[in-house]
Amino acid sequence: MKHVKIIFTLTLIVLVASMMIYFVEGFTTPYIDAYNERQANLAKLDILPDYDGSFEDVSEDYDLENSPIVKMELAGEVAVFYTIEFGGYNPGITVLVGFDLVSNNIIGFRVIEQNETAGLGSVITEEDFQTQFDNLSPDDIDSIGGTTAVVTLGGVKTALNSVADFHSVEFQGAVLETPEERIIRLKEEITEVDATFTDITSDYDISGSPISKVEMVNNGSDFAILYTVEFAGYRIQFEDETRFNEYFVSFDLDTHDLIGLRVDKQFDTAGFGDQILDPVFEAQFDNLAQDAIDDVAGVTASVTLGGLKGSLEDVVNFHKSEIEGTHVETYPEMVERYKDEITVVDAIINDDSANYDLTETMVTKVELANDGTSDVAVIYTVEFVGYNTTDVVEYIISFDLDTHDILGFRVLYQNETIGYGSLIEDDDFYIQFEDMPQLDAQNGDIDAIAGTSGAPDTTFAFKASLYDVVSFHQTEFQGMIVETDEERQSRLWSELFPTATVFTKVTRDYSAHYDVEEFYEAYDGATYLGNIYHVKAEGASYSEETYLEFFLGIAEDNTFTGVKMWDDSETDGKADPFYLVEYSDLYLGEDIETDYTIDEVAGATMTNTALQYAVLQISIYHVEEYLGLPFARPANVDTADANLLLAFPTAVTFNSVYLDYAYEANIYNLYEALDGSGTVIGYVYYGYANGLNLIEFTWGVDLSGTTQEIYIVLESETWELAETQTYTTPQYDGTAGYFPTTTWLDNFEGVTFSSLLNTEIDDIIGVSRTTESLRDVLEIIAQFHSDESVGGAG
Repeated sequence: MKHVKIIFTLTLIVLVASMMIYFVEGFTTPYIDAYNERQANLAKLDILPDYDGSFEDVSEDYDLENSPIVKMELAGEVAVFYTIEFGGYNPGITVLVGFDLVSNNIIGFRVIEQNETAGLGSVITEEDFQTQFDNLSPDDIDSIGGTTAVVTLGGVKTALNSVADFHSVEFQGAVLETPEERIIRLKEEITEVDATFTDITSDYDISGSPISKVEMVNNGSDFAILYTVEFAGYRIQFEDETRFNEYFVSFDLDTHDLIGLRVDKQFDTAGFGDQILDPVFEAQFDNLAQDAIDDVAGVTASVTLGGLKGSLEDVVNFHKSEIEGTHVETYPEMVERYKDEITVVDAIINDDSANYDLTETMVTKVELANDGTSDVAVIYTVEFVGYNTTDVVEYIISFDLDTHDILGFRVLYQNETIGYGSLIEDDDFYIQFEDMPQLDAQNGDIDAIAGTSGAPDTTFAFKASLYDVVSFHQTEFQGMIVETDEERQSRLWSELFPTATVFTKVTRDYSAHYDVEEFYEAYDGATYLGNIYHVKAEGASYSEETYLEFFLGIAEDNTFTGVKMWDDSETDGKADPFYLVEYSDLYLGEDIETDYTIDEVAGATMTNTALQYAVLQISIYHVEEYLGLPFARPANVDTADANLLLAFPTAVTFNSVYLDYAYEANIYNLYEALDGSGTVIGYVYYGYANGLNLIEFTWGVDLSGTTQEIYIVLESETWELAETQTYTTPQYDGTAGYFPTTTWLDNFEGVTFSSLLNTEIDDIIGVSRTTESLRDVLEIIAQFHSDESVGGAG
């Protein structure tokens, strides 16, 4: 019956903790509401300092349901105040905005509540930002600035424009343009006023194109064609509804150049993708030549702009083919042209694939290019998986059969993110491969796709494919012998210690480490140079148990000589970037005891994190076990007392004891929680986990080892998006709430550390990256608390 008592006790603890939370929230909520009400009243008086009348709540007289307005108050016949709620970078912005009842201009803007990033979105609370709204015409809302936090600024603009429309229509009774009238106006703006529009869609096959409607434009005679076009932007999925951006574009039937473009619908991020609605952006298309589409700019949202340009290119091709009668290049014709461009004009191409074993390679076809006299080049068709793991990128690359250097490169097919990985098929990206030295391709010495860190997944997967195809070419066409495991190990060790002549195994001379397979000392004759660790550490896959196996070199002066990957069982393609020489070189000369971060492999973030964690553990082992010295841990990171109080509500003060205990990578700081008399009543851990992004949290535990509250200090996880994405089955259904207020966190509150170590807390399918990462770190802290006997625990 002992287990029954334990279950009863744990159940009672959870019930009591839940009741305490309920009553504390019930107790504090009225005070928070009252505080916000006082702040709003002060804001109204600040905006109208000479007003001595009352404020009448008229919210019930209007339908506020589909607006950001939560309260509406009249200040006599002077002004009307709207309290509005909306989200910026984080949810929970509450603003008071006043409209003058004579001029109908905005007379004041005050932030009541916000949780935006300090120094960025929080700028909306500053006086310089708020004074720009004094006597501001609603027509000028889009011109406001004053902060580099475009998401926050976009949220402000969107919410204020909605309120301005409400004020104009619902309060003033103005009659706005109907959707039908707006469509006619937009079409006339890019053709001619009072033109006639005739639907001729049925005359054409628009299947497979972004065109949804084709109209002939007539002003006495047919003078233009107008297309209605849909394209996917950054935010295509809204709950269970798919929404496409839509625009109208017109072509002159004489010149066949663009007359103009107007956006009818858009659903992209405020301050980013929604800039395609800006008249300045639309003006670029006025009388734009067909071949100048790629010159259009003015939107920092690459996905949105790329989607618009891509769809417009399809429209141009449709127009050329159907209206101008111009032949549009077919796919086979494009491939033939590409092969000519990267070999010789009018080359004779012969498929030679049957003569080679292409299994276990990324090469799918081998072709010889003949100039009519002899074979001058070999063309490889290669496939790799980039950021979009449900599809492949296919390209051709040619090698000169004399010099064996690269002649050229062309992409045949890609389905990577528009504006990012899709730029692998940009003409500017192709240029670098003209007469590229073979070694550069093999070492991944190429430009990053979409610029620095622009498309890291695609970039590193592409580099890995280049290494693969160069190796294949070296073996099959240059007669190079593929090295044995012994030869490969010898080469990797010599790259870590070029002058070493002897490697002495010392594994059994030191205490075991769960990640260390073997442990060697490197010597140049009798001169000690450093150490090589053969490491096999846990990988980063969430679907199965994986490993990362590598050699780590540490020089005598406690700096890294590099990391050389040996093997892995990660998800295909995810570990490929770490085999490149350039990755190993990132560690060169780095002090093993500094708080280093090798962040250049953002395209494989979780694998990178797992690898760096393993390197850190070996570094600690090297200093503490091999050298017998204390590891120079990173300095503690402090957080505000308010964040600590939310984790341990009954404490009064907090005192850092971080340096009193061993170093643990996931713990930023450790605090004693003290009552009013200065007596220690528990502890608060300030830690972090790597979910989809960085998660910082505080977590309280009392002297009995019972957890208090867990408070998420910083996060930018995207649980809501998990309901609409297709990368997991089943998708997240929202039943456990959204981060950071999800009920899933209740698993770690009001329970003992020991129970957490003896009970498997499930992650949540659909948001497993966040939940599993955070769960694992919390279990690490629970084990740390016991192992270090924090406060006498353990």
